[in-house]
Amino acid sequence: MARQTLKMFYPISIKNIRRLKAGDLIEYSGQVLLADEKTIDKYRMYERLEGTPFLNLSRELILFCLPVEVTLLWSQ
Repeated sequence: MARQTLKMFYPISIKNIRRLKAGDLIEYSGQVLLADEKTIDKYRMYERLEGTPFLNLSRELILFCLPVEVTLLWSQ
């Protein structure tokens, strides 16, 4: 039995996020933010010092990752 793919569009609604279960397949069209732990720490420090968020991250899709330097190879 094939699983159904959930289609989601930017901005994502809280209702759709709450429907997700582990293993769900998602087809997403929109903006994705990538951040590592250091970036999130800087964001939190700015918010603490300034008393206001640098960006409104509500309803944003954020993927946590590690920075990796990649070299593209071109072959003819």
